[in-house]
Amino acid sequence: MIPKINFSTIDLYFLDRVPYHFIMGDDHSAYFRREDGSKAIERFGWEELDHIVGSDRWEFKRRQATIQDAQIARDPYVFIWELTKKQRKLLLFRWFFVCAVNKLREEQSLSLTTKDVAEKYLLIHREATKEWRAFCGEFGKQYYSSKDTSLGATPGASTILKWRRKVDKAGGRLYVLQDQRGRSSNIDIDQESYKFIIQHLREYLLEQQHNGNEIAEKTIAALKIENIRRKELGEPLLEGRCRSALHEWIANFSDLEIDFGRKGSEFAERKYSAAGKTERATRPGQTFPVDEWEVDARNIIMSGPMREGLDQATINSLPRGRRWMYIVIDVATRYIVGFGLSSSQQSEAAIRALHSATRDKAELAQAAGAECDWKGFYFESLESDTGSAFKAEATPRAVSVSGATYVYGKTGQPEFRAIIERLFRTFALRAMPYIPGRTFSNPRETGNYETERQAVLTDDQLALIFIRFIVDVYHQSPHAGLLKETPADALVRLSGQVGLPEKRSPRTRRRAFGIRAGMSAGKKFGSMPEALLTNLVALVSLPQSSN
Repeated sequence: MIPKINFSTIDLYFLDRVPYHFIMGDDHSAYFRREDGSKAIERFGWEELDHIVGSDRWEFKRRQATIQDAQIARDPYVFIWELTKKQRKLLLFRWFFVCAVNKLREEQSLSLTTKDVAEKYLLIHREATKEWRAFCGEFGKQYYSSKDTSLGATPGASTILKWRRKVDKAGGRLYVLQDQRGRSSNIDIDQESYKFIIQHLREYLLEQQHNGNEIAEKTIAALKIENIRRKELGEPLLEGRCRSALHEWIANFSDLEIDFGRKGSEFAERKYSAAGKTERATRPGQTFPVDEWEVDARNIIMSGPMREGLDQATINSLPRGRRWMYIVIDVATRYIVGFGLSSSQQSEAAIRALHSATRDKAELAQAAGAECDWKGFYFESLESDTGSAFKAEATPRAVSVSGATYVYGKTGQPEFRAIIERLFRTFALRAMPYIPGRTFSNPRETGNYETERQAVLTDDQLALIFIRFIVDVYHQSPHAGLLKETPADALVRLSGQVGLPEKRSPRTRRRAFGIRAGMSAGKKFGSMPEALLTNLVALVSLPQSSN
């Protein structure tokens, strides 16, 4: 019998230079939490630990029980990572203005009056910019990828004081600065009000001299006049929207609509007649679109083995979060060739998805319980948007080394990537309703559904479900883009007629998709699906394909 090891919950332990904190132990295993930023819970058997402790892989740092950092402090910014990028940036700008006002007030260089705040606005803006740059450069680099270190917000003095009063009334809590106007601007508005507003906003499409501010002001004024008329006649009043919401609606007008309204149908037809043709392909591997999607579900953040043997108290204490899905699809056959899950948007996750696209994945399909096979093959061209994971240096390098070309789509024009964008819609409609812990697009759809309490799946289990859905459901379902032929049948037909792209040599594969020199083991194995791949391959005694 292997004896248990007496670990301390205060000391910091290092395994392969990755820091861990001991949480608890039972008769079979010990549970450690990674302190590299992922907060993942990992389980080690006592027999495994008996071999590890004392070896060169194991180190520890003794710490006193009275120090403050023995307890893990809650991240005060943790909730903002659930917001959209625009909402997140707006909230942080407001928060840093409040911080600047409080700092200057403590230094007795500012009084909380509208006149004094207006006179010293440049000083406040300078202090808020310092806070913003410190956030982007130090704390934010762990979670927030941004090259914009300028504070673009220019609020008025009364607005800054209103933000400070709201934070002070809420006991210093950050969430009160969240803007609710954009969230309510797209839901719960009757059709008559929406039609009236859109008709006035479409004036933006007719004259080049008009700008967004002018059209928004005209629309608000027209809405007020219409409601005065309706009130005199006893008719129901129209619903209105604020100026910021109207700007969002104006921004939704596409370049095609603007050019069609301002320059005529002939000009628009010449300019956009080739829209969508970039995604046409006649043979497998000719074009691979790749994209990322934040999964519409919260799951238990735990890498390593699946949660067999965990008691309910431990499961309830584990952190919850959302994962990013990376998908690679073949245009000619609509066959999903690459898949991956990641804790964040990163180029390593995109490269892993491309790597999986170039090899057969029979062992993964079998481990997931799928009845069908899962093929993979090389690509001649790759298409993606300008996301951070695809614009980073590593991803274009991997594509170039593999002998393919890389094409970026136009920013803000998802219709040019219709195939991959529609695929995520299919996941949302056909797979997500059956997954617990699902999130929704707005509070109205959420209703009384308690997302946090329903989050019961680990990363491994979530990936198993998606693999099973891809292999046994999506690939075997009739596809409208293939004239009701299934993606699996389309791959068999075209591969027999024109063949598959030529395989690359093992050396080229290593250079394109291998681990970069200098990458630490903790960084490689700290995110999904590497832990999943290790576990699934261990479940079946099948060698990985060599293609």
